[in-house]
Amino acid sequence: MKSSTTRKPKKDKTPRLITRKQLDKLTLEVYRFPEGWVVIDHQDVLRSTHRTQAEAAESGRKLAQKRSGRLLVRGKNGRIRKREYYWTGPVRIEPLELLPPSFPPLNGTRKQIEKAVKNAIRSRLNAEAGRQNN
Repeated sequence: MKSSTTRKPKKDKTPRLITRKQLDKLTLEVYRFPEGWVVIDHQDVLRSTHRTQAEAAESGRKLAQKRSGRLLVRGKNGRIRKREYYWTGPVRIEPLELLPPSFPPLNGTRKQIEKAVKNAIRSRLNAEAGRQNN
């Protein structure tokens, strides 16, 4: 007879695939506005306004948990400070499709390629040296 404390094996769930459009619909963002901090959704619909970023993030968390989505908290400079995900079950996000270049690749000889790489390295080193001197 099995004991009640034995662990039950977890069933392997296959992750749910989410497309980029679905991910955008499930995303809430916290932004800095002149009036304060706001929580907006994917259609730039204002969900709430707050005096502090912490209050806005907490409100956004609650909304993201309700819709099983993600929350992006942005800083004063507009960069993403924090990403929080509230999924139910395993999720896999569809990878971006890489687009081919709109122009054909240029074929160069080995010497031309080596010369171009050396020039790029020299220009980078000269730029870094100029920054250090200032």
